[in-house]
Amino acid sequence: MSFVQLPYLRILDGDAEAFGGNQSWDAKRTVREGACGPVAATGLVCYLEGRSRMERADFMKRMNRLRRSFFPMVPYLGSNAVILALGLNLYFITHRMHYRAFWALSRKKQFTRMEEMLRRDVPVILCIGNNLPRFWRKGKLTLYRRNSDGTMSVHTRTNAHFVTVTELGDEWMGVSSWGKKLYVRRSEWEDYVKNYSCAALSNIVYVKKTR
Repeated sequence: MSFVQLPYLRILDGDAEAFGGNQSWDAKRTVREGACGPVAATGLVCYLEGRSRMERADFMKRMNRLRRSFFPMVPYLGSNAVILALGLNLYFITHRMHYRAFWALSRKKQFTRMEEMLRRDVPVILCIGNNLPRFWRKGKLTLYRRNSDGTMSVHTRTNAHFVTVTELGDEWMGVSSWGKKLYVRRSEWEDYVKNYSCAALSNIVYVKKTR
C-alpha cells in the first residue's frame, strides 16, 4: 500500500469535515459544474505547502483565486488537464517550489507513476476522461464508498471528472472527490481507459521533485 504521509486536506464546515474540496460549494453554476480540476489542483498545492486543515470559506476563496490566476476553465467544458499541468508549473516557479508537473500519456506506467508520487508524499491528480473515440458511448467509472463493516458499495458513476488519489493498494485507489473519501477499483479503471476512453484523456498529472 502506498499513500501520502500526512493526513490529506480536511475542510471544516461547522461541525462537518470534508475530505478535500468540493466544487459544488460555489455559488456560480459554471464553477459547480466544471471546477473539479481547479479544486484538485488547489488541494495539491495546499498539501505540498503543509496545509492539512482549512475552513470551507478559506478554501473556496483560495481555489477561486488560483482558478483565475493559474487554472482557467474552458467555458461550458470545465477544466483541461494540460492547462492544469501548465498552471501548476507556473505556480511552482513563482512560489519557488521545487516541483515540475507533466501531463502523462502512457497507460502502462500509470500505476507505477502513482506509486512513485505517493511514496514521495505527492497526491496524484487523476483525470477520468471523456469517452473516446466513440464519444457517443455512455461509459462511466464507478466510485465506491467504504461502509462501516469494511465492505464497498456504489456511490456514483462518472466521467469527465478530476479526483485526487491519496492511497494506492493492489485492488483499490483511495481518492478525494466532492469532499468525500471514495474508492476506485484498479481493474475497473484499467477497463475504462482501455474500452471507453484513452490514455491521452484518462491519465495523471505527473508531479516530480526537482531537488
